[in-house]
This record gives sequence, C-alpha cells and structure tokens, in this order.
Amino acid sequence: MNYGDILIVREAEMQDGTAHWYLPNEKTVTSSESLVSAAVDYCEKKGYSYVVGRVLSTSAMLLETSEMVNDWASNGHIGVDMETGTTLAVPKNSIKRLSVY
Repeated sequence: MNYGDILIVREAEMQDGTAHWYLPNEKTVTSSESLVSAAVDYCEKKGYSYVVGRVLSTSAMLLETSEMVNDWASNGHIGVDMETGTTLAVPKNSIKRLSVY
C-alpha cells in the first residue's frame, strides 16, 4: 500500500465491540462481491491507485503497540479502523432477518 491509495475492503475482522451484536457467531464479515467489483472498476476507469484487502475493526484507535500492528499485518490485515466491521455486519444481519420472515 502507498500513501493515497484507496482501500477497498473485501473482509473485516470484527473486534470493534459493536459488530458482534449483529453477527454474534462470526469473527469476520465480508463485503458484497458485486460492490467490491464495482469499486475496482470505478478506480480502474478513473486511474485511481487502489488496494483490495482485509481490515481489522477495533474499538480503540491510537492505543496499539508495534507488536499489535505487526501481528495484524502478519494476519493479512492491510488497514485498521473503527467502523467497517459494523458497517458490513448491519446489512448482513438485516438480510438474515428478512429471510426468516
């Protein structure tokens, strides 16, 4: 990854303290493949630099140690944030709930 790259999230590890309420038995949540493809196509058409990968959603930013960051990277995370896990988990939960009715 380089400074200025657009990060297109394919998967988020849910450690943010909220996402697990929507998907209690899951550790990760994936993005819609059609939306990932659309984002990639858009970046390609515009000539934007981008990276597709997985992030770790955490409940506390700027408290991480170098050891934690190295561990996240060694587990395949290319970014860390506080909201992607929940942003992806809410619609997945809604789809599951709607299919029950």
